[in-house]
Amino acid sequence: MKKITLFVTALALGASVLFAQNTTRTTAVKKDNGLNQTQLEQMEQQLIDAAPKTQDGKVRCFTDEADQLLQARNPATQSREEFEQWLAPKIEEWKKNGMMHGNKVVMTIPVVVHVVHNGDAVGTGENISAAQVQSQIDVLNEDFRKMVGTPGNGNGVDVEIEFCLATIDPNNQTMAEPGIDRYNGGQTSWTSTTSIDGTLKPATSWDPTKYFNMWTVRFGGGASSLLGYAQFPNSSGLSGLGSNNGNAN
Repeated sequence: MKKITLFVTALALGASVLFAQNTTRTTAVKKDNGLNQTQLEQMEQQLIDAAPKTQDGKVRCFTDEADQLLQARNPATQSREEFEQWLAPKIEEWKKNGMMHGNKVVMTIPVVVHVVHNGDAVGTGENISAAQVQSQIDVLNEDFRKMVGTPGNGNGVDVEIEFCLATIDPNNQTMAEPGIDRYNGGQTSWTSTTSIDGTLKPATSWDPTKYFNMWTVRFGGGASSLLGYAQFPNSSGLSGLGSNNGNAN
C-alpha cells in the first residue's frame, strides 16, 4: 500500500502539532548570506541523514531541521530562540491581566488541507480520501483538547483549541468537500522540503489569517524517510505570510 505522509505548516501552532524529537540536533546555521537552491538541497540531505530515526528508518518530525533550512534560505528569518524571547513577556502580561482564569472560551480554527497529487482518482494514490483527512483533524483535536482515553503525554492539558474543516473557500463559496483543496502538482513525489517551501506552498497557501494551512504529499528521493514537519511561528518570508521585521505576527 502506498504511503502518504502528512505535514503541517503552522503560523502559530506548528511547534505543538509535531513534537516527537527531543534529541540534540545539528548546530543552527550561522546567519550570513542565504544559500542557493543547490546548497539548500545538499544541506537538507545532510540533516536528513543525521536526524534521529525510528526502527524502520523514518524521521518522525523534521521541524527543527526545516527551521534551520528556512533560516539558511533567508538569514533575516527570526530564530525559534528569538521568537521565544519575544513571546515570554507576552505570556507574563497575559497572566498578569488574569486571562488565564475565569470563564474560558474554546477557540475553533478553520483548517484547509491541500491534498497534493498528480491526477489520481480521489481516494487513490496521493489523492487521499476525505475520511483520511478527517482522521488527522480528529487526532489534532484529541491532542489539543487532551481527550480522555486518547494517546499523548500524561502531563498534557486541555488548551481549549479545536480544529474544524473549513466550509467556506477564499471566494466566499461553500466548499464541496469541507476543508479540502485538491491540487494537481504534476508530479508523483516531492524530493525536498526546500522545493515544497519554495514552490508548492506559495502557489497553494490560503490566507493564513483566516485558515490553518496543512498539506499532504508523497515524499520521495532523499526525502522519502520523512513523515512530516511544521513551521515555527515567525516571519518566514514565504509568499502570503506576513512579516514585521522579525517578530511573530
